[in-house]
This record gives sequence, C-alpha cells and structure tokens, in this order.
Amino acid sequence: MTFNKDYKDCKSCKSDNEFIKCKPKRPNPQNILFECGEGTGSRIFTSSDDAPFQLAHVTLDTSRLNSPEVLIKFSSLVRVEILNLLLNLTVRLKYELFKICDGKQPVSLGTWMFEKVNASSIFFNSIEESFSFIFCECGNCHDCCEYFVTVTPIEITNAITTVNNGRLAALSQSLYDFSNKFKYLDTEDKNVKSNQKHPKAKEVLLECGQGNGAIVFREPTDPSSNIAHVNIDTTFLSRPKVLIDFSSTIKFDFGSGDLILQFELFRVCDDGEKVLRGIWTFERTGVNIASLIDESFSFIFCDSYSLTNKNFSKLVRCFCTSKQWKNDSTGSEHNGLQ
Repeated sequence: MTFNKDYKDCKSCKSDNEFIKCKPKRPNPQNILFECGEGTGSRIFTSSDDAPFQLAHVTLDTSRLNSPEVLIKFSSLVRVEILNLLLNLTVRLKYELFKICDGKQPVSLGTWMFEKVNASSIFFNSIEESFSFIFCECGNCHDCCEYFVTVTPIEITNAITTVNNGRLAALSQSLYDFSNKFKYLDTEDKNVKSNQKHPKAKEVLLECGQGNGAIVFREPTDPSSNIAHVNIDTTFLSRPKVLIDFSSTIKFDFGSGDLILQFELFRVCDDGEKVLRGIWTFERTGVNIASLIDESFSFIFCDSYSLTNKNFSKLVRCFCTSKQWKNDSTGSEHNGLQ
C-alpha cells in the first residue's frame, strides 16, 4: 500500500572519502534536539483536480549541532467513502515531505503513496485507517529549517477522501562526538548569529511501554479496554516535551457487517485525574463478503508541558463504538504497544 521514492541515505550527504574521515567508527551516545510539530486540520478530496493540502509542519533549529542527523516521524488518518455502490473505487494520494531552510525554496525529501485501487463495494462502503512514515537524513549544514507534509490527490474515482489528524515530530543529534576532537558549534561560530538564541540538544529520557495482551470485542456493548500504557517520571525535567509512539495490530474475521474502533490516549498524573489527549478511529463499514483481515494501526502524539515535579503515565484505551454482524464472527482482536 505504501512506498517511498527518492530516499536519501546518509552517505549521499558527503563524498565517500570525506564521509569515511568524519564518521566515528564507534559512535558514542549523543544528546537529542526534539521538537513537536503542529497539524493543520483536515481536507476533503473529491477529484485529482483538488489542490494539495499541507497536513502538518514542524520547525527544527540545528544551529548548535555539528553535521546534524535528523529523524522525522509522521502519522495521520485517511477516510475513504464510496459514492456509487455499483461501481469500483480508486484512491491514490501522494504524501510528500518538504524542507525549507533560511527562506530558500522548498526541497522535496521523499514521497509516500496511499492507494486503494479498483476496490469493490463488497469489501467496504467506508474505511478509516492510519497512514504513517519516518524519514532520516544527515546534513553538512546547521540551519533553522521547517519540515512539512503535503497531500496531493493523484487519482480519485467514485469516492470521497478525507485526510486528518496529521502529526509531525523531529529529532536531531550531532554526527560527531563533541567529547573528542570535534568542535562544538556555539554563538561564536561564524554561521550562528550571536544575537539569537538557538535550542540546545538535551539528554533524553526514554521509557518503554507495555501492551496489555490481546483484547477481543464481540459486541458494541463490550466494555472499553486499556490496550497499552507507559509510565514517565519527569520530576527532574524542566518543561518536558513528550513523544508517544503507538502501534497495534487489528485482526477481524466476519461475513458481513460494520466495525468502528476508537482509540483514546489519556494522561494520568499524580493527582489521578485522567485527561484525554487525542482520539483516533479505525473503521470498516458495509462489508459484504467473508474476509479475514490483519492490519496495523499506528499513531504518534507529541506534546509540551509546563509541568514540573510530575510522575505521569500515558495509556491507550480502545473500545468498539459500532459492531453489527449479519452472521456469526470471531470478533476483533487487538494488540497494542507504546
């Protein structure tokens, strides 16, 4: 369903000889510069004539890094609704990642495709699923750059398509080990203006979450279930930024019917108050043929906090909002991990 074109590996940033000289043979752990991006809402596409839409963007200032390596993480939701049940549908969307540095022209870093080609209404009347990708690059220069993702409808036939819930995060570190012979870039560097403040790479606190095992839903009245959780202690962090990376698998076996699952991300701090941070939906409606489907569902969530001296946990809850079967089924099964 998805693929990436024009992907650059790290060696393409430098000539082979120069790359061999500068890249440490045994790299040491480095501090990380982390920035949360912003989504820009949703857009409905009805034909290939519709204009491209910028779905999310993030700004990353690597002025204080030396030959920075950058990791971009993106997630979104795509909803497709068939118009005429008697005809097949085709939807092809191009997701493209761009970078703009210091007011220059945008540079395309790669493309990814979402495709439903010649799909029949016997498989679904409407669907909603996740679409995600990551991108990694290394560069010779240290700039303030904006990364953004656009969605362009390449082909839309007999369908209405909605893209929404775009999320973008950027992480960067220096290629070189500053503790050795490599020079740290500070405000005295000729490429960095002394009257500007530039973010520094900082130590990162990483916590692995846990899934709660397989959860089976058979009826819409089945209670919601916590599918995954992770605990984070930010007591010694000042104004922390948090990146949640969630993935799961969804398996369902049915003859015909509808399935709508809602994933909710909550934050629970020391005071015990549960705060909803985001909602993501997986949907299959109007299925008219026996099928066994095994699909992945993932999203990222990035947030900044003014909280200090807080120990909080993040959990993902999943519940079935609509499930109507016309014959017996084994239900839907979910495994989640943060």
